[in-house]
Amino acid sequence: MSKLIKIFYQSKLIKQAPQYQPQNWQKISSIFYINETMFLFLSGIIEEKLITEI
Repeated sequence: MSKLIKIFYQSKLIKQAPQYQPQNWQKISSIFYINETMFLFLSGIIEEKLITEI
């Protein structure tokens, strides 16, 4: 069952590509409908995260 959650994160890919990183891209905020499998996948690629259920 999917949950609506809000994820604040800094992507490792963005950190590895500073030439594409605007100075104000300290954090990116996204809202996803995700299931547990996708959550585990995102947890693997997101370095710093604050996840809250809406």
